[in-house]
Amino acid sequence: MRFKNRLFAVFLMVVFLLSQLPVYAWAGDNWENPQKHEAPQEYKDKGKSLYTREHWTKFYINYNGYDLGESGAKYVGALYAEVFDTPNDITQGFTGVHPNRNLWQPGNQNDADIESFLKGFQVPRGSTGHWLVSPSYLSTQNETVLVTSPSGEKFFVETSARYVLSNQSGMKRDVPVQKVSGSWNVPPGTTVREPVKVSNSPVDTAGGRLNNGSGRAVYWRAWNGSYGARALTQHAAAALYNYPNTSSAVVIASFPYNVYVPYVKKVYDNGNTASYDWAVVNQTPLHLWNITVRVYTKGKKTGKWNLVQIYNNIDIPPAKRDGSGLTREPSSKDIMAQAAGRYSVAYPLRYTEVPKPSEDYDVIVTANVNLNIQSGQASFPSASIDSGMRGAYDAGGVSGAAPPGLPPAETVEQWNKASSILGVSLPRGYNDNVASASDTGAALPPPPGSGDTAGPNDLAVTSIEVLDAATGQPVSSPQENQNLKVKATFKSSFNVGGWARLRLYKYQVEYKRLDQVGDSVNMYFEPNATKTYEWSPGNIGTGQYKFIVSIDYYNNGNDPSSGWRAEKFDGKYDEKTYDNNKMEKDLTGTEAPPWEPHPVQWSQPVWYPPLVWKEVPVYETITEPIYGWKKVTFRKEEPTDVKKRVRLTE
Repeated sequence: MRFKNRLFAVFLMVVFLLSQLPVYAWAGDNWENPQKHEAPQEYKDKGKSLYTREHWTKFYINYNGYDLGESGAKYVGALYAEVFDTPNDITQGFTGVHPNRNLWQPGNQNDADIESFLKGFQVPRGSTGHWLVSPSYLSTQNETVLVTSPSGEKFFVETSARYVLSNQSGMKRDVPVQKVSGSWNVPPGTTVREPVKVSNSPVDTAGGRLNNGSGRAVYWRAWNGSYGARALTQHAAAALYNYPNTSSAVVIASFPYNVYVPYVKKVYDNGNTASYDWAVVNQTPLHLWNITVRVYTKGKKTGKWNLVQIYNNIDIPPAKRDGSGLTREPSSKDIMAQAAGRYSVAYPLRYTEVPKPSEDYDVIVTANVNLNIQSGQASFPSASIDSGMRGAYDAGGVSGAAPPGLPPAETVEQWNKASSILGVSLPRGYNDNVASASDTGAALPPPPGSGDTAGPNDLAVTSIEVLDAATGQPVSSPQENQNLKVKATFKSSFNVGGWARLRLYKYQVEYKRLDQVGDSVNMYFEPNATKTYEWSPGNIGTGQYKFIVSIDYYNNGNDPSSGWRAEKFDGKYDEKTYDNNKMEKDLTGTEAPPWEPHPVQWSQPVWYPPLVWKEVPVYETITEPIYGWKKVTFRKEEPTDVKKRVRLTE
């Protein structure tokens, strides 16, 4: 029993003595291991191969133009991001955001907003998965892109670098390295060149002894009262001892929140109408929605305005940062779109049909600008701005969410075109949302002829012709491979202008099948106007066919003699009669003439392999002459050590 008591007393003494020893903080191997933070290969290629620390990184969006800074920008969020330096210099590093080590708080709104920022703005990813947010790595050179529209129109767009981050992003030397006092114990022999970590709150604090480890202990950390440097390596902690300050970083997405109209162009002249192409440029890296495009005409002599067409709810997806096209196709069925550098451009899917006034005129296209035109008014009205456009992320799996601080209206313009076209300037951000083109007016229609069957308040088809597409000559028995055109004339006797729908149908008599050719055509009729329109239906087969042209009259069945349904002119006016709203033309499709073969002579060298492969030896006789002779010594040697053997035989 005494032995057990003595043993317990010895144990208590050992515990007491151990408790009196210095309590050392984390040893040097508790610093962050740089090997656990591999640098992206893209940063290694720039010499930034060594992980050193994490510094505080703020994220902003500046909607007021390219390469702008924090002034006027909207704050998104902040986090600690990793820094990669050259081995001999930790002052000019590159910042990278790792998805697991820096964006690790599930459900945290700050992290969610930053992740949407990185994905939605298509910030490039490195070989290790880091988002490469350093502007020193990304190209910030401007580029001029030549764009060719589907109609062949060429125009330039001046874009900044393909990536959206501003060159005002980067490091800020706003974190002082503080020498702090404390009561931490630093083991003897620990130098400031190989310090120990004595605390990690609020950030990493290093400790070392002066005089090569034999002097007094000193402590230091990088901290400005709000944020600092953390997750330090021992190499970085030792280097900070000799620096007055270290870094934080800002990452700024900077671009103009803007669309503009670069051109209007006449593509076809159809006599009384003309087909126009136009474009709207999306300067943002966002998917823009609810854009409204309007097409107007203005008479040069009378100054009369008319609203020709409205395109509502246009959307323009953004361009991919890798230059491979758009992030998606537009949802709007009225447009097509293409990428142009970092921009995206929308065009009408079908050219806009513009009814020609009887005088020379201008065609004016606006985006998100309503000129408040009443039909035929002669004075310029007050323009108003459409406020419904909105932007959303549409890349990297982030779709539909608006970035923080989205402006309520466009922020900048490329130039001031509005005053030269409209005579007035528009609000800031919208002076480039207008473009125009000029054209000559339509010829006055001829007096009504015998074929004009339109009575008061009536629409009528007055003629139909089937023509050869190549020669323009009328045909009645086209060959099965002959391309055709159908030309029809229409008459309105309404004393008001309005829209009507034109349709072309093809009826196959043998199969009793009635099909509409293409889509319905919306055409504007001025009061008492006569219009002509052409379709290109391609060719027909052999047998009996009919082409049927109609105006505000449609048939969803297969019987051309019944089932026709009437529509209101301009959606609101009834006609006096619909008996003349269609006209047909009979055709007989014939076989193409047989192809007559002609003899053709031609030749071509050929090669063919042998039937079998067989090795045949080749012999060669070589003769070498011998000149003269030579005497040699012959020596006969006697056999030695001969053993005689005796063999008995019978």
